[in-house]
Amino acid sequence: MSEYSDNPTEEPAEVIETTEPSQATGPTQTAPFPQDTPWHPVHIPHLVMGLAFLGLVVVWALVVPLNAVELPHARWLLPLPWLVAGAAGLVATVLSGRRRRLSGTGR
Repeated sequence: MSEYSDNPTEEPAEVIETTEPSQATGPTQTAPFPQDTPWHPVHIPHLVMGLAFLGLVVVWALVVPLNAVELPHARWLLPLPWLVAGAAGLVATVLSGRRRRLSGTGR
């Protein structure tokens, strides 16, 4: 049987790759953040989940230990942390995209 087939859709039995090893041995390198700004890169998923967790703790504190809000009336209060965290995530995404575009390191 021939090593090459007439059928172009058929894969060869063994493919030998002859590429040079990568120069980077560590994790994937990202573009460095500009050092001339006082800001550091924001990990938006961490920001969103941290705000949502903090908001849910505040809602829990208002309902359970403080009794500031009664449980039947907390229906409107429970979605607020998710809405605030989502809005903060959108704002952070827009601002980081704008900053990346202005600094010239946009991907």
